[in-house]
Amino acid sequence: MFSMFRKISAKEKVVGWYTTGTKFKPHDIEIHEVFKKYCAHPVLVMIDVEHVDELGLPTEAYTSTEEVTRDGTIIKQFVHIPSTVQAFEPEEIGVE
Repeated sequence: MFSMFRKISAKEKVVGWYTTGTKFKPHDIEIHEVFKKYCAHPVLVMIDVEHVDELGLPTEAYTSTEEVTRDGTIIKQFVHIPSTVQAFEPEEIGVE
């Protein structure tokens, strides 16, 4: 599927994936690891579909980190990263 995407959308680049909700799900970190096959540092965008704040955007962005404990166990976890949503002028005109 990824190879077909690259043929159809050659100029577009995969930067990560998204999920809905406000909390991480048990397998999110495993899904995130799969996306590392397609981009070195994938971004997870969490979209709150029940967002009620009219001024803010219902999105939060995260990337993963790895931490090694004293006993040598590797702990993978998400860390919040700042993000903005922007559009090119033709896209803005289409939304108006």
